[in-house]
Formats: sequence, C-alpha cells, structure tokens
Amino acid sequence: MERAKTFEKKLNQRERSSLAIRDAEVAFLEDSGNADSYFAYRKAVGVALKLHPTDVWFWIQRGLADEASPFTNGQAGGVDTLAFYKTALALAPDNLPALHYYAHTCESTGRAKDALDLTATYARLAPAMPHAHHMHSHELLRTGRTEEAIAEFQQRKNSKTLTIASRKSPRNTTGTMLTICNFSRWLSNLLGK
Repeated sequence: MERAKTFEKKLNQRERSSLAIRDAEVAFLEDSGNADSYFAYRKAVGVALKLHPTDVWFWIQRGLADEASPFTNGQAGGVDTLAFYKTALALAPDNLPALHYYAHTCESTGRAKDALDLTATYARLAPAMPHAHHMHSHELLRTGRTEEAIAEFQQRKNSKTLTIASRKSPRNTTGTMLTICNFSRWLSNLLGK
C-alpha cells in the first residue's frame, strides 16, 4: 500500500478512490476486531460512490461493506445487501462478480428462483469457471431439479474445460474437483443410482 500511495498524485479521481478503499480494506484486515477500521472502510466506499455513482465495482464494494467484511464474496449478504448488488447488475448485467455476489445473497435470503436464474446466467457467461457451475448445481438441487443438478455436476467433472481452467489458474483445483465428484456421487446416491 505504501508503494501504491507514492503514485497517488498521478492517479485520477476514480483510481484514488479505489486506492482509498483498498487502504481501508487492508487496515480492516490487519485489525478486524476494531469497529473503527470497519467504519473507515464503509466510509471510503461511501465517499467513492458519491464521486462515482455509476461505478459497478463501487456498488459491489458497498454490498460487501454491508456484509461486515470485504472478504466474504457475497456469502454473508442479507436483505440490506440485495439493493447494492442489484444496482451493480442494473449498471452492468453481465458483470461476473455482481452476478456471483447477488446470487449468493439471494441464496442466503431464501430467494431460490432469483438465485437459480442468476446462477444459470453466471454459468452461461463463465463456462470455464467451475464455481459458477457448482453454484448453479446447488440451486438446481434446492429447487427440486435433482436430475439436472447431477447432469450439471457431471458436465463439470467430465469437461475438458475444468482441466484447461486449472492449468491456467495459479490455484490448486484439486479441492474443487473433489467437491464436484463427492457432491455428484451424493446426488446419485440420493436418487438410488
């Protein structure tokens, strides 16, 4: 962060806003038990949105700020965060993080139909992203479409896309593959297959 701050005078207003948010995120991460660091993060996001009300990422950040941590990936959202992620999607309907976080929030607030539609779009727009298909499979299962959920998991398990994505990813995808295989096996057992 200190090195990034040395370039601050050369940055435009949006970049300075992003830097301020990141600085507040890092401060919160370093002292997450301190309520003041959390409120400083929320304030940095609020200031950025006032300056850039059509910035999709700042709306996503605002949703994360309401989840009490900028590191939850939409998985701790509630009714308060729905409007922020929905605004981000209204500004950019194909934005993958907005779809991802909004889908998780719909999922956690019991909006199964919305979550199913969002994860279908997410999987369609991110065909090489195993997590997108994993999420969609979960929503198919939650809405009683078990056979389709199995097919979606099998598609990911058998797909060369997963192999290609894992080769390009610096992260180890073994855990993702095991999750897909185990969940697929559990679903098949559920149906007596």
